[in-house]
Amino acid sequence: MSGPPQRTAFNKVKELLIKPPVLAYFDPKKPTIVEDSSSYGLGGCLLQEHKEGLRPIAFCSRSLSNTEQRYAQIEKECLASVWACERFDRHLMGLDSFTLYSDHKPLIPLINSKDLSETPLRCQRMLIRLLRYKPVAIHQPGKMMVTSDTLSRSPAACSQETSNLHEDVRFHVSMVTSSWPVSDGKLRQLKEETQQDVSLRTAINYTVMGWPTYKQDVMLAARDLFDFRNELSLYDGLLLRGDKIVIPYSMRKEILDRIHDGHLGITKCRERANQGVWWPGLSKQIQDCVAMCKLCMQKKSAQQSEPLLPSTLPDRPFQRIGVDLCELKGKHFLVSVDYFSRYIDILPLQSLTSGAVINKMKKIFSQHGIAETVISDNGPKFAAKEFQQFAEEWNFHHATSSPHYPQANGRRKEPCDQPKNFYAKMTHTWHCSLTELLHFLH
Repeated sequence: MSGPPQRTAFNKVKELLIKPPVLAYFDPKKPTIVEDSSSYGLGGCLLQEHKEGLRPIAFCSRSLSNTEQRYAQIEKECLASVWACERFDRHLMGLDSFTLYSDHKPLIPLINSKDLSETPLRCQRMLIRLLRYKPVAIHQPGKMMVTSDTLSRSPAACSQETSNLHEDVRFHVSMVTSSWPVSDGKLRQLKEETQQDVSLRTAINYTVMGWPTYKQDVMLAARDLFDFRNELSLYDGLLLRGDKIVIPYSMRKEILDRIHDGHLGITKCRERANQGVWWPGLSKQIQDCVAMCKLCMQKKSAQQSEPLLPSTLPDRPFQRIGVDLCELKGKHFLVSVDYFSRYIDILPLQSLTSGAVINKMKKIFSQHGIAETVISDNGPKFAAKEFQQFAEEWNFHHATSSPHYPQANGRRKEPCDQPKNFYAKMTHTWHCSLTELLHFLH
């Protein structure tokens, strides 16, 4: 049964439904974007404050493509923010600031901090596109964002503009993933092991559907990933944290051994890991692995020397380089280091003559250009008349230091110690070790 109050309310609702909202003129002083994302579409609304309250300036909505529907929830929300801003570009470009409402709380610090280092891979490119604007992101519960939520649940079809955004993000992801130091075969193995890993499968499901609000509500298998939930995303069957692959449990021992391959120290091993892999507790495991390595302990210097005095920095790459000769297990090689970029070249020598050294120097110059200054010790290979003639003919200045006090050119001597320590620990062949060292250093 319904009485007069119910009929009055029903008629009022009908009037509101059939009455179109009156759009206001844009005022560049107080613009606000309200946006939302659902599983099927995006919705956005540009509002401004007037005497009677918030008035709409423009609306937008579109459906998600099949690929976008597989995005992580935070990626969908980020896509909604960026797409809405670009749709309202003519209103927002050039504003000192505007308010951007989102009902996805983890997205707020990503937009406001401008730090992309641990941001999900697709979000990185989206947020780069957002840098042209100056939004101040504020969290607002979804129940208070009725207009944009309604638009996202009844979206329009995708447009060519949408396709361009998708291609931009796809190209960025492909560019980053192509730089991973991993073979295609190893990638396939990682995908297979990821699907078999209960912890990662659970985390993938949470990443797509949304994580619980509280850690105690997360299944035990994925609980150690809860604190990193806002940095996780999916790519081609792999779980990523930022731009690094989350390694399944069954392969962590193998990857840890490869990280420590060459018996590098803790800092260098962590730098190597940061090139593309991660799992919870990796940093501590690297520290323990290096500390417990018997060969590393045997080769560790018992007495730490004083830090070398740095030389003045050149104005450009390969303006000044240092060269030195090193020997290990009967193998001789020429080491060169650029004083500006610290780029290192290591070239094997077939003989210890000035002519052999000069030929390797010519190879370095052919790749990087002729240096203005070459610094070496005053050893016989560099003090020879043949090398002095080479310096005059190739028009570079040759500076020397005492052969018994190499610390005088600290930056030149430092990289020479690196291959010595590296090869002393390596058990591979000469060429394999040299290739791995150069790959890591470069």
